[in-house]
Amino acid sequence: MSTPAAAYSEILGSPVVFTDERLSASEMLQRKHYDRIAQDYEAHYGDACSREYRRRFIYQPMFEGIDVAGMNVLDGMCGSGHTTEYLLSRRARVTGLDISSEEINAVRRSFRILFTQGLVIPVAVARIEQQLGMIAPVQELIAFIRQSTRGINGMHERHSVAA
Repeated sequence: MSTPAAAYSEILGSPVVFTDERLSASEMLQRKHYDRIAQDYEAHYGDACSREYRRRFIYQPMFEGIDVAGMNVLDGMCGSGHTTEYLLSRRARVTGLDISSEEINAVRRSFRILFTQGLVIPVAVARIEQQLGMIAPVQELIAFIRQSTRGINGMHERHSVAA
């Protein structure tokens, strides 16, 4: 089984030191708590009405007059990525961080299928949906890819199907 440090080292191409020993006892309790409630939290806050409410009454007023296109943005405590998704829709380059590893790991596995297996996008999306489609952040990633009118959809022909 791969550790977070090994996964990050693989992605970044250089050694990364990340161990649970660096977390305090209260941080470990917080991580376990959020890992345990991740699905319930997403079911409560990830529905269409809640997402539209945040878009309309939180994100739009908060970012009004700020052009984030092309900016590097850190979404601390990103959870399953609702704010990240809004920032991406405004063409920001976003890095999400969260203490809970459950949802982040699911999204990471999705991106590995999408970008490292040499599949055309529709085939990769179908594989992601089959393997991880029950996880809310992965559902969001799938919806984002399917709704994409720029960038990702243009990659359909550039990837080759793996044998």
